[in-house]
Amino acid sequence: MLKKSKKGKVLSKSKGFTLIELLVVMAIIAILVTLMIWAINTARMQSRNTQRRSNITSMKAALESYYSSKKDYPGTVGTDINIVNLKALFPTYATFDVEDPRGATDDNRSCYSKVSRNQYNLRILPEPETLGTCANTLAVGEDFSIQ
Repeated sequence: MLKKSKKGKVLSKSKGFTLIELLVVMAIIAILVTLMIWAINTARMQSRNTQRRSNITSMKAALESYYSSKKDYPGTVGTDINIVNLKALFPTYATFDVEDPRGATDDNRSCYSKVSRNQYNLRILPEPETLGTCANTLAVGEDFSIQ
């Protein structure tokens, strides 16, 4: 039997939330947190890809500076060189940053190759990592290559 207050209002026996109400609120919070984490990770990935674009532009400028003084690009024709090792080929001109923004040391994600005396290929693959490696053909997606 329900009790009535002095003013005639019905008093409830429970003073808390039901289990269903708590579960619904927790599910909504979990969905919001998941969306926030996904958005943050996407923004971080785009930021690292922007840094890679900047790095490849700096590398191109260093290679062109080397070419203007030597009338040749560094390296041997037909040899793929990891970008980490590229800096050692022309240390005087190489003022660019060779570290991957992610901190990875994967040798297959960035490479330089001299095609001829006056032509080169420079490639840094962006994230996500499912896009392939420098050694094989790219699947789909962006490629920060300069030829």
